[in-house]
Amino acid sequence: MVYTDGGSYWVVPDEECPELFHISRLYAKAGEDLFDGTRWAEPAERVEIRLIGFGLPNPHQVQWRVRDRTGLPQPFGAPPGHGMIRVIDRRGRSRLVPDAP
Repeated sequence: MVYTDGGSYWVVPDEECPELFHISRLYAKAGEDLFDGTRWAEPAERVEIRLIGFGLPNPHQVQWRVRDRTGLPQPFGAPPGHGMIRVIDRRGRSRLVPDAP
């Protein structure tokens, strides 16, 4: 994890596949707490690209804080329903299903 003026950035291993990573950014804007995060776990070679996309200009130059922890099933700080999409069947019933990579 790293804290900057743009918020906090988190990279955590996936619970089921530790070689994949969830990436998230938590920040505040106009008094509102906001979240950006990957919908599914990413391979290690995509982590820096995602962090740049979330607004961290030089991920390799910041001082990262490392915590020993087990993996997570979704990005740190993800709101309920993150990574899910709403589908509606022929009868008009809606339900949430996992978004596919």
